[in-house]
Amino acid sequence: MSNLESNEKQTSQEETSSSSRLLFVVFFVVVVCLTVAAGFLKPQTPDPVVTVLSEPEGIMGTECRLGMVFSAKKSNSVIQNVAHKTFQNCEDQLRIWETATFSNWIDDSEISRLNRGEVDKPSEELSYVLRVAKTANKATHGAFDVNLRPVIELWKNAAKTGELPTESQIREARRQRDTIDLGGISKGYCIDNALRMIIRNANPEGAMVDIGGDVDVYGKSEQGNFWTFSIVNPFDSSNVWGKFRLQTVERWENIKEEVYTTKAVCTSGSYYRGFDIDGVHYSHIIDPRTGKPVYNDTSPASVTVVAYECMEADIWATALCVMGDDGLQYLPKDVEAYLIFGPPERPRVVKSKGFPKVTLVK
Repeated sequence: MSNLESNEKQTSQEETSSSSRLLFVVFFVVVVCLTVAAGFLKPQTPDPVVTVLSEPEGIMGTECRLGMVFSAKKSNSVIQNVAHKTFQNCEDQLRIWETATFSNWIDDSEISRLNRGEVDKPSEELSYVLRVAKTANKATHGAFDVNLRPVIELWKNAAKTGELPTESQIREARRQRDTIDLGGISKGYCIDNALRMIIRNANPEGAMVDIGGDVDVYGKSEQGNFWTFSIVNPFDSSNVWGKFRLQTVERWENIKEEVYTTKAVCTSGSYYRGFDIDGVHYSHIIDPRTGKPVYNDTSPASVTVVAYECMEADIWATALCVMGDDGLQYLPKDVEAYLIFGPPERPRVVKSKGFPKVTLVK
């Protein structure tokens, strides 16, 4: 065999060996990638947890639910002891905020005394909520207004007497801007701060505060890294319209830790409350810009808002009931909304771009 033939054969053998090694390397890399991908795509089983709930009665005249989620690795006796003390402190504080500060129905509350001109310097809590309300009035172009109590009282009286107020009566009520009603914002403030109390005092894996359907959640739920919410059917409140999920735990792989966040959900709409005069149904939601109830045939039957804080979600749920889908352009960053319009036989949905996917319940 010539040297040329020998070299060619050797070269051919080397190329074959090199190709085999390359194929093996490629095969190995593909197997590793598929294994890693399978690990990520595999459904994550939530770690075992212990859930503790409390349902105090008489909070802000509506239903109230407080919840905490703990790792099952903790002692059950420790969990129950911490939860009991935290729930009691939280309930006590909610009652104090309501009776001492924010309720217009209690004569001795700070807001009632402020409306009578008996408060020179509001408390820190009241001052903060009033500042946020003033900012919200500008942000919503007047659709959210806490100085609307005289107009609200005018329409409440109309519902009792069965007689519509006159245009002059509405104008006069709108001019009276020295009486404040914080019903559309103070509940959100209380929910946010109650949740912070729970997190600070109990250090749970997850927590929830739900007052009258306005909800603020934190961290892990029984389901894991997300919480599931339902939207009530505005045309049949005994049924659910749809469900959606919010992620409240994110994994940061580069620093190997989990980041827990809060998410708040508030729903408002003309379906919830209202009154009838001469066979016509009027919404309980008043448009501050006109001094009249929003029109049921053009305003949303339901508005669901998602934000990082319940107070902000509360504000925009009310404002969008007034503004309708035109108000979506004014939504702040990280605030999303889902609007349902009628009529019941031909419902229409309008939502912001970032609102979570809603799975309809049929």
